Amino acid sequence: MAEQRDRIFMHAQVDTIVDRLRELIELARNSPADATNINNVVKDLQANARGLTDEIAPIFSLPTLSGRKTTFDVKDLSEVLKTINVTAGGASTTLHNFLSSIGSSLIEAQKSLNQQSRDYSQAAAVEFRGLVPASQFLIPSVKAEMTVGLDQVQERTVNLIFIKDSTTKDNFVQSKISFDLVAAPPPPGAVIDLTPFLLLNGRQAFLTELEALPEVATALDITNTIRFGAVFVVSAASTHNSQDQNVFLAVYVVQDKGKSILDPNWKTIVLVVVQRVNGKLTLYDKLLEATDSNPLVFPKTRSDKVVSLGDALMQMVAAIYQWMASLGFAV
Repeated sequence: MAEQRDRIFMHAQVDTIVDRLRELIELARNSPADATNINNVVKDLQANARGLTDEIAPIFSLPTLSGRKTTFDVKDLSEVLKTINVTAGGASTTLHNFLSSIGSSLIEAQKSLNQQSRDYSQAAAVEFRGLVPASQFLIPSVKAEMTVGLDQVQERTVNLIFIKDSTTKDNFVQSKISFDLVAAPPPPGAVIDLTPFLLLNGRQAFLTELEALPEVATALDITNTIRFGAVFVVSAASTHNSQDQNVFLAVYVVQDKGKSILDPNWKTIVLVVVQRVNGKLTLYDKLLEATDSNPLVFPKTRSDKVVSLGDALMQMVAAIYQWMASLGFAV
């Protein structure tokens, strides 16, 4: 562990040195007589360099501005730049690492939110006896930005009787890359189970098994109609004596065949409550009122002044239908 900590500390020092070298390059070009800033940067460089190996010893030879030397030139960095490549790694590698780091951080943050969502939903189920649906908290978008430096090195060599004139020119052109990382919905056919409150995986198989029950088949046997069923898991806290498990509520919107499921002028709403006992679905008569039947069937309210339970259920189920269709689920 000590070696790892030392390595992290050394890497931090190297990063600081690279940043300060870039500052010196900018000062040499733009403010060569700025003694205060140049001297502060040089001193900071030297302080960070003392803990490193002999490879960076040339840093200690960097001059500071004084009465004898009044300007700072890029040539004053030549010995240091021979030893330390301040642009090592290349833009493509840096960008790859940057994207990987951002993506990994987003995934880790979402994992934490998933656990918090689960904890919240479980607490809400106990506190509100299952009447409040579970919630999933998501990171919809992350915007990342980085600065890219373009390093251009040119060398001109003229041989005149063993005299070599070498000039190195460093040009740093800065630009920015902006992009969004969006938590997009899964592709069609992907396995998904976003919430224990709404049954998505195996929904069609569940409805097929449900509609095989004679009572349900009779309730849904309406001539020239189409239907869409949404299945909800009923929390044990909302069941009889708050103890029954594997209880489900199916809500069917039944429309005339010539209409869309999304048509607000619905024909019939059918509610069915079942429990899986020993692997088989059976009607569960303890959730609805004693005077109600199971399945519960009621027609559309004809009064324009009344918003019925059926209207509310229609809007809710239609919203689920539209959402599932947008994600590619079979509806």
